[in-house]
Amino acid sequence: MKKKILEDHKKIGKKMIPPLYQHPDMNITEGHYIDDTLPEIIWMGLIHRELGYKRGIEFVRQVIECVNSSRNTDAEYYNFAIASNFCKLSSKEKKVMVEKLIDKGLFLNLSDMLSPIVYFYKDHPFDFCNKEVDLTKSEEADLMNILKTTIDNHSDRFKKDSVISMANVMYINGIDGKLHYAKGMEVPDLNVLFDNPDSEEAKRATAHVRNHMKMGIMHHEDGHNWIKSFWNQSYHLGKCEFIEDNYD
Repeated sequence: MKKKILEDHKKIGKKMIPPLYQHPDMNITEGHYIDDTLPEIIWMGLIHRELGYKRGIEFVRQVIECVNSSRNTDAEYYNFAIASNFCKLSSKEKKVMVEKLIDKGLFLNLSDMLSPIVYFYKDHPFDFCNKEVDLTKSEEADLMNILKTTIDNHSDRFKKDSVISMANVMYINGIDGKLHYAKGMEVPDLNVLFDNPDSEEAKRATAHVRNHMKMGIMHHEDGHNWIKSFWNQSYHLGKCEFIEDNYD
């Protein structure tokens, strides 16, 4: 029998604790990463899972290019690597964006890769994507497995899947001309995350990426409806095990 999503997670208050952090010898605090960051980057994780990191990053870049070019040039800036920011788009902007995605041959692939979110969740940021409503039980189980695996692979902020998805937020800020450093500050080389991930330079870059992500989340607090909705709906997609409220 296939596992349900989050079946091996434990619910502590509003948090879902992955198996790694349930061991009594583990003394790791994730802060707000699982609560706040994971729902915002999971869409990129689904794309990276299908295309690989580098092709996935390029695909995300092209999607966001279509988003930005669908908005007025004087519109407030949002980093659309962060899922909640898609909710800021007007109906008109979404229509133009979809037309651009179709023209570039991106729309069907995007809808397909995001189908675990589109199919299982309501009121998500990707309501402009196609939704397949006639899935067989087997197809639905496959989608659930993709969703569960992707969540598991992003449940540790130090794992490569998580780091690459967070790095993409920083990368998009750079492309959009919104990444600035004071004179003398060290500018991290994100390529090292791929080329030499175990190096000290990669560790410094990873810390920089996580801090950048925290700042990005802090700057769009009004977008937290998706974050709360994601976890509330996830709780109902599978069996959760409750334990005493003693997790830090």
